Amino acid sequence: MRVSLLGQGGGGPSQLGQRTDVDQPGIDRLIAAGIEAGINFFDTAESYGESEVILGQALAGVERDRYFLASKVSYKNRRGDGRIINAKELVERLDRSLERLGTDYLDLYQMHGLEAGDVGPVLSDLIPELERQRRAGRIRAIGVSELWEVDGPHEALLKCLPDGPFDTTMVGYNLLNSCAEDALFDVCREHDIGVIVMFAVRRAMSDAARRNEIFAELVKDGSLDPDSVDAADPLGWVLRDGVGSIPEAAYRFALEPNVVGTVLTGTSKIEHLRHNLAAVAAGPLPPDLRREIRERYGQLTQSLGT
Repeated sequence: MRVSLLGQGGGGPSQLGQRTDVDQPGIDRLIAAGIEAGINFFDTAESYGESEVILGQALAGVERDRYFLASKVSYKNRRGDGRIINAKELVERLDRSLERLGTDYLDLYQMHGLEAGDVGPVLSDLIPELERQRRAGRIRAIGVSELWEVDGPHEALLKCLPDGPFDTTMVGYNLLNSCAEDALFDVCREHDIGVIVMFAVRRAMSDAARRNEIFAELVKDGSLDPDSVDAADPLGWVLRDGVGSIPEAAYRFALEPNVVGTVLTGTSKIEHLRHNLAAVAAGPLPPDLRREIRERYGQLTQSLGT
């Protein structure tokens, strides 16, 4: 799959307008604007409320070969008994996702939020069924996303990717936690696994109050030297060399590694989308700035982006 460097996500704080009061016509316009600008990768999940339905409706009038469509299956009942689903349930969930999205195949179907302790049973019990569904033409590639909120060091992916038949992986990666560069990205290169970046920009990058909270916590727990942090504006120092905003810096940081295929944006508003497109179009950060970001924060393994 040759995908656009910016991809449209269906989750995050917006969930395609479900949490930001953007209605279906507004999302239709957002998706159309993205396609016109060159976006061809769209990601969602069965667990994102009505996101699959909303995205399916927005794409209904678009030729199917103009875009790549990805969704994710919740392999585990986290809100119930914590049980991992069986192969029959997996197929039933795929059936429902295809119906909601209004398509007869997915370009990519992903295990959603894999935890390190579940790698063994997922590989042995569920992946064979996904491979059967791929042979049947109902999915074209198999992927896995991590539960980055509790797995900042990427333990689950480092455990499963070398042995699993995965074509892609969805990775939490941003300028405050770039530890994927230390080992995980090398595994992806070695095994020819495409990387989808999530959490490149969330409240930690876009909301000043949340940024200040995060840096205060990092200083308090000893992760950062207090003398290295401007408490009033802890990321203000990156606004140099033509970088106009923290979100711009975050997108430009995330897109640089050559293993990265696409960086997801979760916006539901066209104005934000256009800013994000402009950030990506500006290309990678200046080398000296990127190097300093890594020197300051490269040791952090916490899930900093939520």
